[in-house]
Amino acid sequence: MKFAIFVEGLTEDIFVTKLLYNYFNPGKITINHVKPRGKRSKSLYYNKNSDSENSVMHECFIYDIGNDQKVLSAIKEHSQGMINKGFEAFFGLRDVKSDECKKVGAKKHLEAVYSEIDNIVYSNCIYFHFAKMELEAWFLAEPNVFSKIDPQLTVDRIHEELSINLDTVDPE
Repeated sequence: MKFAIFVEGLTEDIFVTKLLYNYFNPGKITINHVKPRGKRSKSLYYNKNSDSENSVMHECFIYDIGNDQKVLSAIKEHSQGMINKGFEAFFGLRDVKSDECKKVGAKKHLEAVYSEIDNIVYSNCIYFHFAKMELEAWFLAEPNVFSKIDPQLTVDRIHEELSINLDTVDPE
């Protein structure tokens, strides 16, 4: 399967990459990272999680759009041509917490985005997901994740160094 994931920034790009590498068995996915530059998309680097071309079953392109407001427009702009190149699915990932959502309210904004997707010719292969808050805040909601990154980053140590107790703070 060949699919594309459009994200709003580097944190989401790294998160999705790690998620895919852990979801698929080693050697079963190839991931291309693309950061659009102006009107052209340029592949910045190529990650290959395979020892042999024959073992790859899935190919993913992760587009780091660099702006939450442009994730859907990038999908709309690229999906037609990408379908012609064999892509079967398009995923969008962005935060709900944006100036746009604050103006009209999250519910109305989400409805407008999903309505816009329904009007795209290939809407049946577009999957759009909103994070309730910034992806970075997800890590604050799971305080023990830091000690998995580095054993020294315990909740107690973070509290000692930053005077922030991750067990009691509300990341929102």
